[in-house]
Amino acid sequence: MNKDRFEIEALKENAKRLKVLCVENHAGTRLKLARFLREYFEVVFVTTYADNAIKMFENGHFDLIIASATLPDMRTTQLCKKIKNIAPKKPIIIVSKNKNANEIIELVNIGISGFITTPLDERKIIPVLSRVALEINDLQMIYNFQDTIEQELAGEYGLQMLLNEPTSDKEIDFDENNLLDENNIGLLLTQYESMSAQQFVANYPAELTSTAEILISICEDIDMYINKFVHNPTQKNAQAVANEFKRFSTVLDEIIELSNITFSIKKLSMIFETLDCTKNYKEYYEIIMVLSDELMSWCNNIFINQTATDIHYSDKSFLADALMLENLFRRDAKINYSKVEFF
Repeated sequence: MNKDRFEIEALKENAKRLKVLCVENHAGTRLKLARFLREYFEVVFVTTYADNAIKMFENGHFDLIIASATLPDMRTTQLCKKIKNIAPKKPIIIVSKNKNANEIIELVNIGISGFITTPLDERKIIPVLSRVALEINDLQMIYNFQDTIEQELAGEYGLQMLLNEPTSDKEIDFDENNLLDENNIGLLLTQYESMSAQQFVANYPAELTSTAEILISICEDIDMYINKFVHNPTQKNAQAVANEFKRFSTVLDEIIELSNITFSIKKLSMIFETLDCTKNYKEYYEIIMVLSDELMSWCNNIFINQTATDIHYSDKSFLADALMLENLFRRDAKINYSKVEFF
């Protein structure tokens, strides 16, 4: 599958349940954009005026806002600020024909998720929409994961959960400037009772003997494929890394006590699976290489040496790695306006 086809299929999959609010002043652009969006998204609402958009947003649920850089009744930066005041984590994409540096800096500081340039070109629109739709689904998966684990534990084990309940509209108060903050990571993890590796292995003696052998083998494969990716960052090698992380998480899927670590490894798999391998990841090589070492160490401390005093000792570490890589790979543009990509 070529890259363009891969992006189209990814957009179809990730956008099919999402609702979009589009605010566009230019009639031709508005019509063309609406027709395009309706091919992929479940619901598309279109309006000309920012004031209408705000009222629609307040009265209904939308997953994504797409706004023109010039609107007849309000500056686009004002509209973005109003949207962010209502829902700080809601992604906004700007449609613009200009690449004004001051405007870019202001919009990036507000927290917009991407730009689409006019005249519209579907081949350039699809990658940015595919990326943002994936990020929306990733975050929703985190929320769903939290809810599922909480329900399972409350129902099957009667454990008292330590995680605060999310708000009704699922807006968790992350600090985007510090994704690796202890409080942010804590929001993404449910917590089980502490259990040492020895206690854990004692509970599953037969199952974990075979599991350990498989996981150690997969760790070796992960190390091999990460080395290949480091020296040759192609789509094929990135997908190979993703597949090995996926295999690892599949083996752990049946062990409920390890669901936190399983989720983090799935997250790593998704990140490598969706990398844009036209970019240069050389400055992140050392971070990537640490992953296989951490995973092997975790396997040894739990399954082989049984030295871990708590089987959850690496839960936050792995999730931190996943968030760090996602932040570096996909959101680097927000750090420096000169790195913002136009599609």
